[in-house]
Amino acid sequence: MKSPKKLWFIALSILAALVVSLNIGTLESSGHASWQNYKITSKASGDLTNVSLRAEMLPILTIFGGDAVSPQYQVSATGRNTPDPHLPTVEEFILTPPNPAIGVYKTNLSVRFPELAAERMASQVPMTVGDQTVTLQRSADDSAVFSTMVDFDWNAFAEEQQQRKDLAGTGKVIPVFEGRRLVRMNTIEFVDPAVIQNALQSHQPVQFTPEVLEGTGFTIHPEKELMITDLSVVTDPNRTWDSCTNGSTGQMGAWTFGQLTTAMTGTSGSQLKADAMVQAWLNQWLTAQTINTFVVAARTNMSSLILSSWPKDSNGNVAVSQAPFQLNAIVNRIDLGQGSTPTGGEVRFVFGVCTTGTPFNVIIEYGVPASVASGCAGVQGWANQWHNLSTVGASNYNAALQAITDQVATAGADTTKPFGSALNQVRTNDERLGGLKWELRQFQLTENVATQTAVLRETTIAQTPDSENSSGDFNGAQGQVNAFVLTDYINEFQSQIISGNYTVPLSYNDPNSSFNGPFLGASVFNAPQGFFPGYWNGTPTPTSTVARTDFSLNTCNGCHSRETATNDVFQQVQNRQPNSGSASALSGFLLGCNNSGVPLVNSCISTDLYPLTTPGQENVQDPVTGGTNTFGDLVRRQAYMSSVLGENCKAEQMLQSLVRHKEGFVH
Repeated sequence: MKSPKKLWFIALSILAALVVSLNIGTLESSGHASWQNYKITSKASGDLTNVSLRAEMLPILTIFGGDAVSPQYQVSATGRNTPDPHLPTVEEFILTPPNPAIGVYKTNLSVRFPELAAERMASQVPMTVGDQTVTLQRSADDSAVFSTMVDFDWNAFAEEQQQRKDLAGTGKVIPVFEGRRLVRMNTIEFVDPAVIQNALQSHQPVQFTPEVLEGTGFTIHPEKELMITDLSVVTDPNRTWDSCTNGSTGQMGAWTFGQLTTAMTGTSGSQLKADAMVQAWLNQWLTAQTINTFVVAARTNMSSLILSSWPKDSNGNVAVSQAPFQLNAIVNRIDLGQGSTPTGGEVRFVFGVCTTGTPFNVIIEYGVPASVASGCAGVQGWANQWHNLSTVGASNYNAALQAITDQVATAGADTTKPFGSALNQVRTNDERLGGLKWELRQFQLTENVATQTAVLRETTIAQTPDSENSSGDFNGAQGQVNAFVLTDYINEFQSQIISGNYTVPLSYNDPNSSFNGPFLGASVFNAPQGFFPGYWNGTPTPTSTVARTDFSLNTCNGCHSRETATNDVFQQVQNRQPNSGSASALSGFLLGCNNSGVPLVNSCISTDLYPLTTPGQENVQDPVTGGTNTFGDLVRRQAYMSSVLGENCKAEQMLQSLVRHKEGFVH
């Protein structure tokens, strides 16, 4: 028999839903004064099964040394007007089904946030859940609870939870990531479908935690859907061209450097325009560049090591059709579109200068246009295109892959950007021009207004302060920024860094010192240990070692150095050697194991994620604390891809909109 408090809770839930449906007054959530009286019961009771409160789980901060961090989440005034606010962690959901008998035709969706975080939120938060635009309204009875009315597919939700129940019955477990760190393996949790059906029939609320949304049964083949390095693809004679093996006769296939750069010059562009654009791009290494007031020194070896041997066109510019680049990988970064309003993320082409010596990598990174994939249904469709590649026969695979990449890489793919190019940025990772001193640079497509031509202009690098080294004493040569300022920045924004909700700014005003000036870097260096530490740390070490680790991991040189144990080659995707017959080797950070330097097809990663009892893990010693951080980025991407495929826009995907946050990493 239900307790009086439970009956009171249910009555208020139904009353609140009725009030909203009749548009009387302001929506308030249902009966949350009695929220604490609803407890998750055991399987034997026939209520929610395998659901444990987040507060009862092993705290992630304990895993990383027990830092006492109290996250402070904010929805700013500007954030309140956006469809994709960065919400606090959802502690609990409660769904109250429609009740047409009393005129309630929608589902009352309520969520509980941590109390301190909820206090910092606006009373009304407009956002998108699934593909529905709603406003979360704070409850008058419980300030930590927000509610709205939605169209919800209860039958689909029951089917999705049944799939999880079936998986749980096999003993399968799922990896759980915090940012890019693998923190634990969880058993698959679920709401018993019988409970869902009973709630639907009785019009009573059902309560559960976000853990019931994690894990699906989809099998993701990373070598076909996420990181394509197979030689039959990257050496396809109809779509690629490799000067290392093909001599001087250039080609302009769909995946060649020449064709991709020509498309950047627009629908009315030409190969000669691309030649001029690329020549001007390369010339930037010949002279010092000033970016965000920081000076990027010239690397004049560009002339003798790259430009001198590059065949020229009739105007004396480098001929993009004969670029000395070989294709190493085509990468699906759908995970970069993660957020409450998801996008298709990025598609990347990884090239390497044709050489058996020191490397020069170029990564061309396209944002998936909104016209191709936006919102729940659009992103699901995009994910399905990639997922279907796993079922395409070898003879048709390359054509199917090109049909996908053409949507982002061809001229006019995104009319909202300069020259209709979907390009987000070009990144370079170069040792060839600087000996042992690697340098990472970034470029964006802009327009020379005077000549109305496309320009790949060097810009600031992502999520990385300016540095002469990566110990935190960055830009020490000019004396404008020092390690104390870095510590102040990480301490000030530690909760946002941990939650992934931050962007390193162009300038920073340090509240604890007189520093107020340029901050975001112009380029960044890596070098073998002994030259630079290969990680970021301030003076003193920031209060939260978790925030320090996450911040350093998200920088260009931290990601490509000691934070991920990539400091032997400084490449996540290594240049394949000409005529070696081997695909590009990948880092342990990507493969999720310590045997880096092998192609994906020979790695420790399983194609079937969820039968894994122990996923591939790269265990890396934290350079500051000496503890262990565990990575497996392709496993993380598998998990995200799987979840996108397995969601209904009016069921689990709607709920995922409230718990899936856009991450701060870009690498």
